[in-house]
Amino acid sequence: MRTSNHILLGLILLCVMAACHHRPAMDFTAIEAILPTRPDSALAILDTLHTDPNDFTAKDRAHYYLLLTEAMDKCYLTHTTDSLISIAKNYYENTNDPNRRAKAWYYLGLIREENQQPLLAQDAYLEALREEERVDDHALLGRINNRLGMLYTWQMVHEKANSYQRKAIEHLKAEGDSSAVQFAYRDLGRNLTMLDSLEQAIACYQAALSFFTQRRMISVP
Repeated sequence: MRTSNHILLGLILLCVMAACHHRPAMDFTAIEAILPTRPDSALAILDTLHTDPNDFTAKDRAHYYLLLTEAMDKCYLTHTTDSLISIAKNYYENTNDPNRRAKAWYYLGLIREENQQPLLAQDAYLEALREEERVDDHALLGRINNRLGMLYTWQMVHEKANSYQRKAIEHLKAEGDSSAVQFAYRDLGRNLTMLDSLEQAIACYQAALSFFTQRRMISVP
């Protein structure tokens, strides 16, 4: 209860700051705290904060656009342009913030996929992994590797797809995301089937089913 009250207080303070014409440096901690489980609320608060991008410092503008893109994605909203996330990406390219840098490139890749630009999306995901050893966000690394695995699968480059799917599984396990692990094992099994590595494929399918007992994703069986 105390944590929830702190988050609510933080959101109220953010709204108060949004009413000011001369904004101090923003603290998006409260929004980041609710974004994973309540992206619709996070998006509503972000919409409240936005008036003129020039009201933000360069740092706050990049962070705002990154959070806005993430909230829209989690709310299953279609992105009409990559211009906002590109501003965030360009900013984080010149900072010592590997997690946000990787996340900005990841969302640029997702938007490119939405715009039917798979090869440009692939380039963005590879850029997201350029400093992979410095990124400590397993959920993010799992998603990036999974998207690369899927793109290489669609290109029928199954050996590369396998490599990225295995890395995705490793990160998603570390994150404890059983539903995502199920799908990653299933997709790895499909690639191994295409390579006639049938025993390994069966092992992957069995692994996917073992995670089904933890979280039931009906499409996996």
